[in-house]
Amino acid sequence: RFNIRKVFLMIADAVIIVLSALLSNSLLAWFGIVRKGDTMGLALQPIRIVGVIGLSVLFCFFLLFVFGAYSKVWRDLKWKDILLCGVAVILGLGISFLIAFYMGRPATVEFMILDSVISVLAICLFRLAFKNTVVELIHAGEFRNEERDRTLIVGAGNAARMILQEIQYAQSDANNPSNSILPVCLVDDDMSKY
Repeated sequence: RFNIRKVFLMIADAVIIVLSALLSNSLLAWFGIVRKGDTMGLALQPIRIVGVIGLSVLFCFFLLFVFGAYSKVWRDLKWKDILLCGVAVILGLGISFLIAFYMGRPATVEFMILDSVISVLAICLFRLAFKNTVVELIHAGEFRNEERDRTLIVGAGNAARMILQEIQYAQSDANNPSNSILPVCLVDDDMSKY
């Protein structure tokens, strides 16, 4: 089942993998480590970097799915889950580098190491930041209503309607004891009231 969160994470992962490869290539070229002939430098041999990026995105997505990175409940995410994402990315990049090598478009060892380090760090840090943001948003909603008692109302008929109206009217009266109630759910055994 795909939802907006999963699509957002997949897009973010793809962008991170692409940018990591381009950044690695640029850093190696900038420091003069890239040499003509044995390079996957973007300016010299664009087909090499495009091929490796495509394979990296494909295999990293596959392994992130296998490791359950897109099915975790992010507010309950543990360090183990973040580390598994790192392992999935390392394996995905390793497979893509191996396939590129056998296709005759090998990456340099320097590129493989730098790209792997940047990709893993960026994806793990992004997940950690995403988790913290989700937790903060959840807590922000809780703090906004911290003075009100979350309440379940049994019954969804006319009496429940009157209770809800009383709670609504009580919000404007500080002395009314019903102003501290926050109705969050109504339950009823009558399916027609769903």
